[in-house]
Amino acid sequence: MAIDEEIRRIVEENYRRTREILEQNRAALVKVSEALLERENLDGSEIRDMVFGPATEAAGGGVSFAPAAGPCGQQE
Repeated sequence: MAIDEEIRRIVEENYRRTREILEQNRAALVKVSEALLERENLDGSEIRDMVFGPATEAAGGGVSFAPAAGPCGQQE
């Protein structure tokens, strides 16, 4: 039964972590879901702007986004 216990531990740990991530990013999730209710389709840049703020022009003429980490605090 040790395998069953380990599986349960892994599932419960990941469930808690998932809830934590969703709760930490609730405002962004609400913003994106409201936009989807209005328009049904969003592209990646629209979602990125909603989550991180509008893109800013970099000195080299490219597009740069301020956050170095994703909404979950992990490096992208």
